[in-house]
Amino acid sequence: MREIKFTAGLGFGYSLKNQPAKTYPLITWDDLIEALSDGTLPTASEKSAGWWIIPSEYNSHQARSHAVQEESGQYNALVGDIDSGSIERHALDEALAAVVGNCERLIFTTASSTKDALRWRFLIPTAESLTGLEWARAQTALFEILAQEHGLPMDLSARRAGQVSFLPNVLEAAKADFDHLHTEGDFFDLSTIKQMIATVAARGTVLPKRNLEPAFKETDRRPGPSLQVIDGKLSFDLAAAKAEQSQSTLIAEFNLATPLIDVLAWAGYEQNPDNPNEWRSPHQTSGSFATLVRQKADGTLGWSSMSESDAAAGVGNTLSTNCAAYGDAFDIWVAFDPLNNGDSDRGLSRLKRIRGTNK
Repeated sequence: MREIKFTAGLGFGYSLKNQPAKTYPLITWDDLIEALSDGTLPTASEKSAGWWIIPSEYNSHQARSHAVQEESGQYNALVGDIDSGSIERHALDEALAAVVGNCERLIFTTASSTKDALRWRFLIPTAESLTGLEWARAQTALFEILAQEHGLPMDLSARRAGQVSFLPNVLEAAKADFDHLHTEGDFFDLSTIKQMIATVAARGTVLPKRNLEPAFKETDRRPGPSLQVIDGKLSFDLAAAKAEQSQSTLIAEFNLATPLIDVLAWAGYEQNPDNPNEWRSPHQTSGSFATLVRQKADGTLGWSSMSESDAAAGVGNTLSTNCAAYGDAFDIWVAFDPLNNGDSDRGLSRLKRIRGTNK
């Protein structure tokens, strides 16, 4: 069988984005399995300090960029996380076997896993390298089948092109609780992957398309002169926003007066120091930055989250097959200002009172 290679790094903060002459290390599938066999893995360190991989062998200094991997990635494995439900190992493996057959795979508990709250990661090496688009479609199809047919609560952030996945890593005190299962077999073949994609497409699932939408840049940020934070609450002048745009809806006025970036920071989101477009929600239990800020077709900013924790908490809209939740600045304000109680109608009523209108 062919040699499987992954881009790798040590510690979540490890980045080469400003060092164009360098490349990330590569680790092979055989290296990974051998490290589990001889005890090199799991490593014993804090969660974010361990070794990670991106399942693509494209390892330039820009390898951690989602956009770059979408365009140039050469993916050699499907990856999945189950961070809720405390699924038993045998149940997870049976579900995987039902979808991928006797293909080679690896299942292991993650650093956040406990006896009472099991969390898993799996890797399924592929017989051929996949492009960024092929991989995104395969991940989408696999996750939908596992969720719909086998009831597995999949973490959608693992579908993102530059998402890092930590290799087996535990705290020293929890090393005895580490669990894993390596199943030997053929690598997952492309024809079966295509059949899997066709199956979900026939159900009406919206599959990823090549993304031509420009990512939001920090220089595009509008200052939002009317935004203030007073005693931890957002204060805004809707009249100032009204004069700057033609739409008359209160929500549109709010979104103009309160820049999304500021609202995310106010709500307790943590910005990725390596990519200002990515944020970690206060509801997340994983270390990933699962919320992505993008410019929408109308020129305003929106966000999408791959975290099921956000969807479960009622943040934003959930009627999408491409993400767990999505929305705008207004949706974040509704979810995180306690006076709104997560109710958008209540939030809108507050805006009407502030605006002095019952329209």
